[in-house]
Amino acid sequence: KIYLVTSGTPDIDTAIGGELSSNLTINQVIVDVSDKDNDWTEKIGGTKDWSCSGSFNLNEISTSKQVSLFSSLVAGTAVKLFIGEINTGRVFGYLGDALIESIAVTFDKDAAMTKEISFQGTGELTNVTETV
Repeated sequence: KIYLVTSGTPDIDTAIGGELSSNLTINQVIVDVSDKDNDWTEKIGGTKDWSCSGSFNLNEISTSKQVSLFSSLVAGTAVKLFIGEINTGRVFGYLGDALIESIAVTFDKDAAMTKEISFQGTGELTNVTETV
Protein backbone atom coordinates (compact mmCIF):
# COMPACT_ATOMS: atom_id res chain seq x y z
CA LYS A 1 0.00 0.00 0.00
CA ILE A 2 0.98 3.62 -0.47
CA TYR A 3 0.53 5.95 2.51
CA LEU A 4 0.83 9.74 2.72
CA VAL A 5 2.85 10.56 5.81
CA THR A 6 1.83 13.79 7.51
CA SER A 7 3.48 13.20 10.89
CA GLY A 8 6.72 11.50 11.87
CA THR A 9 5.64 7.90 11.28
CA PRO A 10 3.11 6.24 8.99
CA ASP A 11 -0.12 4.92 10.41
CA ILE A 12 -3.14 3.13 9.03
CA ASP A 13 -5.13 6.39 8.73
CA THR A 14 -2.72 7.81 6.16
CA ALA A 15 -3.39 5.21 3.42
CA ILE A 16 -4.45 6.63 0.07
CA GLY A 17 -8.00 5.29 -0.18
CA GLY A 18 -9.28 3.00 -2.92
CA GLU A 19 -5.96 1.37 -3.76
CA LEU A 20 -6.18 -1.52 -6.23
CA SER A 21 -2.46 -2.15 -6.74
CA SER A 22 0.91 -0.49 -6.30
CA ASN A 23 4.56 -1.02 -7.15
CA LEU A 24 7.95 0.30 -6.10
CA THR A 25 11.09 0.35 -8.25
CA ILE A 26 14.56 1.08 -6.84
CA ASN A 27 17.36 1.64 -9.38
CA GLN A 28 21.12 1.98 -9.33
CA VAL A 29 23.25 3.22 -12.22
CA ILE A 30 26.02 0.73 -12.98
CA VAL A 31 29.24 2.48 -14.04
CA ASP A 32 31.78 0.68 -16.24
CA VAL A 33 35.31 1.33 -14.93
CA SER A 34 37.09 -1.18 -17.21
CA ASP A 35 40.38 -0.44 -18.89
CA LYS A 36 42.30 -2.01 -21.76
CA ASP A 37 44.63 -3.91 -19.40
CA ASN A 38 41.96 -6.43 -18.37
CA ASP A 39 39.86 -8.88 -20.41
CA TRP A 40 37.00 -8.61 -17.93
CA THR A 41 34.78 -5.63 -17.41
CA GLU A 42 34.74 -4.00 -14.02
CA LYS A 43 31.76 -2.11 -12.71
CA ILE A 44 30.83 -0.09 -9.66
CA GLY A 45 27.53 1.10 -8.30
CA GLY A 46 26.65 4.71 -8.98
CA THR A 47 23.73 6.99 -8.23
CA LYS A 48 20.42 5.58 -7.11
CA ASP A 49 16.81 6.59 -7.65
CA TRP A 50 13.33 5.26 -6.96
CA SER A 51 9.81 5.57 -8.20
CA CYS A 52 6.43 4.12 -7.34
CA SER A 53 2.94 4.10 -8.74
CA GLY A 54 -0.50 3.04 -7.72
CA SER A 55 -3.86 2.29 -9.25
CA PHE A 56 -6.87 3.55 -7.29
CA ASN A 57 -10.64 3.64 -7.55
CA LEU A 58 -11.45 7.29 -8.22
CA ASN A 59 -12.24 9.33 -5.09
CA GLU A 60 -12.81 13.05 -5.66
CA ILE A 61 -14.30 13.90 -2.24
CA SER A 62 -12.67 17.11 -1.03
CA THR A 63 -11.14 15.37 2.01
CA SER A 64 -9.64 12.59 -0.13
CA LYS A 65 -5.87 12.08 -0.14
CA GLN A 66 -6.20 11.73 -3.93
CA VAL A 67 -7.36 15.36 -4.09
CA SER A 68 -4.41 16.51 -1.96
CA LEU A 69 -2.04 14.68 -4.32
CA PHE A 70 -3.46 16.64 -7.26
CA SER A 71 -2.83 19.86 -5.30
CA SER A 72 0.78 18.78 -4.69
CA LEU A 73 1.26 18.04 -8.40
CA VAL A 74 -0.06 21.49 -9.40
CA ALA A 75 2.11 23.20 -6.76
CA GLY A 76 5.19 21.12 -7.62
CA THR A 77 5.69 20.17 -3.98
CA ALA A 78 7.05 16.89 -2.70
CA VAL A 79 5.03 14.56 -0.49
CA LYS A 80 6.32 12.08 2.07
CA LEU A 81 5.34 8.53 1.18
CA PHE A 82 5.48 5.21 2.95
CA ILE A 83 5.24 2.21 0.63
CA GLY A 84 4.70 -1.04 2.49
CA GLU A 85 2.50 -2.74 5.04
CA ILE A 86 1.20 -1.67 8.39
CA ASN A 87 -0.10 -4.68 10.31
CA THR A 88 -1.02 -5.07 13.95
CA GLY A 89 2.23 -4.61 15.82
CA ARG A 90 4.50 -4.36 12.74
CA VAL A 91 5.46 -1.74 10.16
CA PHE A 92 7.55 -2.84 7.17
CA GLY A 93 8.34 -0.87 4.02
CA TYR A 94 10.12 2.17 2.61
CA LEU A 95 9.90 5.87 3.45
CA GLY A 96 10.89 8.83 1.27
CA ASP A 97 9.95 12.11 -0.35
CA ALA A 98 8.51 12.10 -3.86
CA LEU A 99 7.14 14.39 -6.52
CA ILE A 100 3.94 13.45 -8.30
CA GLU A 101 4.99 12.73 -11.89
CA SER A 102 1.53 12.11 -13.35
CA ILE A 103 -2.11 11.46 -12.59
CA ALA A 104 -4.16 9.63 -15.23
CA VAL A 105 -7.91 9.11 -14.86
CA THR A 106 -9.68 6.34 -16.79
CA PHE A 107 -13.39 6.45 -17.57
CA ASP A 108 -14.07 2.99 -19.08
CA LYS A 109 -17.59 1.95 -20.08
CA ASP A 110 -19.33 -0.28 -17.52
CA ALA A 111 -16.41 -0.08 -15.11
CA ALA A 112 -15.40 1.87 -12.05
CA MET A 113 -13.45 5.05 -12.77
CA THR A 114 -9.81 4.60 -11.84
CA LYS A 115 -6.83 6.84 -11.25
CA GLU A 116 -3.19 5.95 -11.91
CA ILE A 117 -0.72 8.04 -9.89
CA SER A 118 3.03 7.96 -10.58
CA PHE A 119 5.64 9.28 -8.14
CA GLN A 120 9.35 10.04 -8.64
CA GLY A 121 11.48 9.87 -5.51
CA THR A 122 13.60 12.85 -4.57
CA GLY A 123 16.39 12.04 -2.16
CA GLU A 124 17.10 8.91 -0.18
CA LEU A 125 14.61 6.09 0.30
CA THR A 126 14.95 4.45 3.71
CA ASN A 127 13.98 0.96 4.80
CA VAL A 128 11.58 0.96 7.76
CA THR A 129 11.00 -2.03 10.01
CA GLU A 130 9.36 -1.29 13.35
CA THR A 131 7.41 -3.10 15.99
CA VAL A 132 4.63 -0.90 17.35
